[in-house]
Amino acid sequence: MKNLFLSIFLLSNSLFLFSQEEFEYRIEGTFPETVTSTYVYLIQTWPELEQNTLILSDSALIENGKFIMQGTSRNNGYVYTLSPEDSSYGGLVVLEPGTIHFTYKDYKTAGISYARGTRLNDWVTDSLNVPSVELMEFAMNNLSDITTKSPEEQQQIFEQQRPIAKRYIDNLISFIEKNAKLPIGEYYFIILQQVLRKEDKERILPLMSDEAQMKCLEINSKIQANYVKEGETYRPFTAKKIDESSFVLSEVIGEHELTLLNFWASWCRPCLKKIPYLKELQEKYGEKGLNIVGVSIDENEMFWRKAVEKNEMNWIQVIDNAEASQRASILYGVDRIPANVLVDKDGQIVGVNLSEEELSAKVESILKMD
Repeated sequence: MKNLFLSIFLLSNSLFLFSQEEFEYRIEGTFPETVTSTYVYLIQTWPELEQNTLILSDSALIENGKFIMQGTSRNNGYVYTLSPEDSSYGGLVVLEPGTIHFTYKDYKTAGISYARGTRLNDWVTDSLNVPSVELMEFAMNNLSDITTKSPEEQQQIFEQQRPIAKRYIDNLISFIEKNAKLPIGEYYFIILQQVLRKEDKERILPLMSDEAQMKCLEINSKIQANYVKEGETYRPFTAKKIDESSFVLSEVIGEHELTLLNFWASWCRPCLKKIPYLKELQEKYGEKGLNIVGVSIDENEMFWRKAVEKNEMNWIQVIDNAEASQRASILYGVDRIPANVLVDKDGQIVGVNLSEEELSAKVESILKMD
């Protein structure tokens, strides 16, 4: 990690003053060589713009995987996304004066981007991106086919994963806390607050700007307001299926006696432990009218796809990575995973976060009645 003994206090209080001054930036980027004769776009990500507003701040032509983008801006320290027309190769950069070296790499587990050359970009890469590769590599090498292991082997693997995951989470919390008043710290806190410990969130939130605090409270209020209960009507949503086609929940509900929404993620150990049970549930009740829909909250699509493939999760799989207000997990008030919602053919919610025993009993009783 870079030597970062500059005063965070002085930086946080002067950032937005500096952001009023125009500065020059240059981004030298590299994608896989197959990405060519297409454009990459620089899109402001945080501070967040008005809903459904998309401003392309800059663009450049990619030739044989390489591009150069340069210009002037007043948004010193703002978070941007570099997104080619094939958005699966995108990544984040912090816009700062100087030359930023952006690289996108494909690993066997996932794709990840690195940005170096300026202070905050170096910090993000060394504190978050590099450790995340270690965690992803371990997860995909050991957890993707976890259901084929014996209980003893599973426990041993989980114990090996624990310190790797702890290092990553500790890095993440430390980074957010030290950059709480900067756009990059706010960004990571807001998008990852659902996976942070309650005590960490309560300690860091007061350090944030008023705008960021309001955004966090807005998201939390939306989740709490959306908690679903038995007897309520289901909430329709659309999402991307693993074959790239569109999944529309409203088109599925009436076709099956029961639809089980299973919220999970490829990095979630308790979620992976549920896979054998879901396979048994599908085998026993699939032909009798039960339809299972896996709703992944993964941010990385490749990570999600490999987990589905290796664990042979042969039921409908969608990824919940739409805009925040459109995400199924928020529409259903999901604040932790694994989570489940059971819906009958009339669109009525008949179970929420049921245990394995409760879920089996509920499915059995409803399908027998029919």
